[in-house]
Amino acid sequence: MIANGDVECFTLTHEQFNLLLGRIQDVMYQISTARVLKGVPLLSTLTDEALYMLTTIFTRQILTKGDMVIQEGSDGDHFYVVHDGSCLVTQWSSSLQSQVELDTLGSGQYFGEIALLTRANRTASVEVISEKVSEVK
Repeated sequence: MIANGDVECFTLTHEQFNLLLGRIQDVMYQISTARVLKGVPLLSTLTDEALYMLTTIFTRQILTKGDMVIQEGSDGDHFYVVHDGSCLVTQWSSSLQSQVELDTLGSGQYFGEIALLTRANRTASVEVISEKVSEVK
């Protein structure tokens, strides 16, 4: 390029560019998470601002196929919302002496709220069945 007169340039180093891009990706993730949270009936009455604030409180957790998110009988200490991917909900049946499939959860679906609200032990297990699942808790 050839300048024709005085030129003022703004520059970013490689590190600064990646830092900025990382921040943009974080904001985009927060926006998409707020949209997912808006679909949760328990949170649907919250304002967009409140939902966005929640995204800064939630912790992102990325799991892979076969990972157990919660185990039946364990303490109920987290509320989960599936951001993307899918999970299988199972429960032990003493009459069948095996695990019974109850539901498959996908984006925008949630679990763990009852145990969290009542401080009861988990009544079911949740396992990742997609190659990867991203959740917020």
